[in-house]
Amino acid sequence: MTSITDKYSVNEADILSDQEVSIKLFRNNLNFNYDFDTKYDWLYKNNPYGKGHIFHLRDDENQTAAGVQCISGREFSNGKLTLNVGLFSDYAVDEKHRSLGPGLYLMKQVNQEGLKYYDLVYGFPNKKALPIYKRAGYDITSKMIRYSKPLNPRYIFKTEVPVYFLGILSFLTAPLLKIYDAILYFIYRKDNSFEIAENFTDEHAHLADEASINNNIVTCKRSREYLVWRYLKNNEHAFKIMNARNKHSGKLTGYIAYYISGDNTCYIIDVMTSDFDKYLLSLLTGFIRIIRKDRVLSVSFEFHGNAVAFSQLKRLLFFKRESRPIIYSSKHIDKNFCFSDVYLVAADEDAI
Repeated sequence: MTSITDKYSVNEADILSDQEVSIKLFRNNLNFNYDFDTKYDWLYKNNPYGKGHIFHLRDDENQTAAGVQCISGREFSNGKLTLNVGLFSDYAVDEKHRSLGPGLYLMKQVNQEGLKYYDLVYGFPNKKALPIYKRAGYDITSKMIRYSKPLNPRYIFKTEVPVYFLGILSFLTAPLLKIYDAILYFIYRKDNSFEIAENFTDEHAHLADEASINNNIVTCKRSREYLVWRYLKNNEHAFKIMNARNKHSGKLTGYIAYYISGDNTCYIIDVMTSDFDKYLLSLLTGFIRIIRKDRVLSVSFEFHGNAVAFSQLKRLLFFKRESRPIIYSSKHIDKNFCFSDVYLVAADEDAI
């Protein structure tokens, strides 16, 4: 009986010499409106945490590349322990090889190879890939949760009310939402002031380490080099930064990285503060006060983890929308490490 290894093999590709083959697999199989050449250079060549690892599924009979799975580097830290972590990013298998066997074989092999480089690998599979990850033996006990907050009634009622009623509803209820947000701002702002920033400094880099210690969580390390690479050298969106500072000492207490889409939705992709319990509500209410000037209809963000303060989001009228699974696999690491303690946001995916 012929086995999968008689027909296919998995090999690590060379980042430079195999770039054209990898990008061809992306273009032929990934339904994203990316400039794959630019993304490839940004994500796999220029990542501050090291060059990526790209693995090709090879059709040995025809001597062609039939699939690809990629890993890019990150670091997790709880303030004491630092883990070298790999993030699964682009995964694709050519259409004629999309029976379960080749894709499953690719994932299993990449898991084994990835754990040679990293203490832990994780990713955000789509619905089509999830069953294959399950068969490959990944742990799928964690979920990324999305919350959204309406800033304008047009967002709340846009699919439920005839168009000619939206103007009336907006006129009647928009002031109430605005007043409620203003009240929350004066309740929670503490001694913070808020400003739009142009760049990241070493102050930003220290926040994640402080949060790990103050809130007993694990965070993706955010060096200044990483933050500049992730947001200011990313061509996918025009990211903006909002800082929160103590009005008296001038110390940075938190920041939010975000972008505004064409449909006037604001997507928060990173929320970081030195102490989530102390500053999260202040940070978010200050952000909402600023973002209202851009006439957005709603604010949306995703997160994973046990930061206690996130249980208070309903006070700000952030409502849970949906969740999606996170897969991971790890070596034997410190017994005090638990994936549920890892604080992840949308920025901890690959190239959104």
